[in-house]
Parts: sequence; structure tokens; C-alpha cells
Amino acid sequence: MVWRNEYQDTLKMTTSYADKPVELGNFLHLRTREREILYNRIHKKADTVKYDNFYTTGGDAKTLKRIEDELDHGFSSLMEILTVIHSKEDFNHPVSFAANALYALEKNGLRNEKMYRKVLYPILKNKAEYLHAEGIAGAIWAISQSQSAKGDLVLELLKNYEEKKFGTDIVYVNNTKFSNETFVSAEGTHGIEFDSTAELTKMYLQDHIVCLELFEGLKNLSNQSLGSEASSRVAEVLTDLESRQKITSDYTGIISRSQAEQELYQQLLPK
Repeated sequence: MVWRNEYQDTLKMTTSYADKPVELGNFLHLRTREREILYNRIHKKADTVKYDNFYTTGGDAKTLKRIEDELDHGFSSLMEILTVIHSKEDFNHPVSFAANALYALEKNGLRNEKMYRKVLYPILKNKAEYLHAEGIAGAIWAISQSQSAKGDLVLELLKNYEEKKFGTDIVYVNNTKFSNETFVSAEGTHGIEFDSTAELTKMYLQDHIVCLELFEGLKNLSNQSLGSEASSRVAEVLTDLESRQKITSDYTGIISRSQAEQELYQQLLPK
């Protein structure tokens, strides 16, 4: 992911790129993720920041308020778009839009089963092969929460799981100067990383949350009626995640290699 250019900037959205708007679904996904980061830094300082300073008090709180306002407006626009797609029954839309919209709606407590079934699920099913790792994880997590998953949709989402890059396979980049279309390898420390704990950095900047959300979603799906083929595939991917990403579970839920990281993740789970 491409993070802040300057501390006061929000993710991927600087005034320099005002003429290149981010697709709405991606915008809502990024804002949802950033809200999680800031909320945890503000309200769980003992677990997420190394020390209190201006940025982790007034700075984070001000940015969080702006993000929440942007999410409110963004979701209003999203519902208008979904209504039009549904009325026209035109499902030839980017699969990233469907995955990002589904994840953002569910993560923000705005579940809409009708739009899930009539709009977002058909797009996901038709174009699942083009999703990247984060899209697969987000979609699996979201449909497992709503408990409205169909076995054929789950199978399509997990069909190309082995070809995707999760966790330690991720490479982070910065955008080149004066461009949001070309990138170079990331160097140095970003402002939000500098005063965050190792657990928060691993969770968000090293992509651990994607693996954990995929794992949680699959665990939820393993207890739902999906049909034998889909249930078998869910169990297969769970085993692979446990092996490659060192994620395991017991009776209390998900456990990662870092107990502190696991406690932080639990704060993000829907209540």
C-alpha cells in the first residue's frame, strides 16, 4: 500500500492528485482501514503508540473526525450507485469495487443483504479470479460475518488462493514524485510508523491484518452450511494459512505469534 506522503495527509489522497480521484470502493476501503488505525492509536495508546505526543492526541483526533465525515458522504454515494446497478441489472463492473464495497459496508455496520445478494455477490462470483489477496480476504471476512454465503461463491473466491501473495510476500512502495501511477520501493520510516508499537506496525504496515481477517472469515465459514465441496476447500485453505503464516486457533479464537498483536486485532472485531 501507499501510505502518507506527509503526516497531515490521509492515505493515498493528497491535494497533488485531486485530478485523479480514487475509485469509490477503494476510497471507502482505505478510509475504513485508516479509521481503525487512528481509533486504536487514540483509544488504546498503551498498545499502539510508543509515547504520547501532539500527533497521537490532537493530530490523530482531528484526522479521525475528517475521515468519519468522508465515510458518511462516501456511503451515501455508494448506496446510490448500488441502487442504479440493481435497477439496470448490469453487473459488468470491476471486481475490486465489489470486494471493497462489501468489506467497507460490513466493517462499518451498514449491512445490506439485498444489495449483497443482488449486486455485489454476482460481481464477485463472475470476476473472482481477478481479485488480489486483500480483496479475497476482505470478501471472505465480510460474507462470513453476514452468514449469507453460498458455497459456489466461496469456491470461486478461493479457487486461485495459492496464486495470491499474503503476509510476508508483500512488497511496499512509495509513489514517485509528481505521480500516483508509478512507484519505487519504500525506504525510511513513515510518520505513523515512527511512533507506533511493533504490533500496530506489523498489523497494518506488514499486512498481518489481511491474513488474520482471512483466517477469521474461514473459521466462521467452517461452521456454516456451504456444501461438501466448499467446506472442504475452506478447511484446505485454513490448513495452509496455519502452516505458511503461523496462524493457529484454540477454543478462545485466533492466535498469532505475538499475543500483543492478537489482543490488538481483537479490538477490531465486530461487537
